[in-house]
Amino acid sequence: MSKALKRGCQGDGGGRKTIVFDESKIREIKKLGAILNVSQLSDYLQVSESTFRKIRERQPEVGTAYKKARAQAIFTIGQTLFTKAANGDVASMIFWMKTQAHWSEKNIIEVEETLCPTVIKLVGPDYKEDEDDDDLLLDQ
Repeated sequence: MSKALKRGCQGDGGGRKTIVFDESKIREIKKLGAILNVSQLSDYLQVSESTFRKIRERQPEVGTAYKKARAQAIFTIGQTLFTKAANGDVASMIFWMKTQAHWSEKNIIEVEETLCPTVIKLVGPDYKEDEDDDDLLLDQ
């Protein structure tokens, strides 16, 4: 490609600059990661989700901060829920058992049927009934 057809710095290291999160951004992620999902956090940080994913790949400390914030939030809420359930809060007990012990409130209705064989008797000039065992035989 000739230089006359190029615009700007294409092919010469041009393009957008790589976004790097500094310590203040990482502190924000630690605070907000507990509450916001990746999409919401990306919006807050004013980057796309794919850019945020690339930043987490380039800067492992960003991904670690987000995961740690999420884990701490889950721990805090889980601990509170467990304490309420242990202290007798029935709604908390039920919720805990449904989510942690796979309880279900499905009503299972068992139907027992005794199936009787259906007997079909063919009546006509070509059929005769065997007198010994009630089987139908075709006249040959």
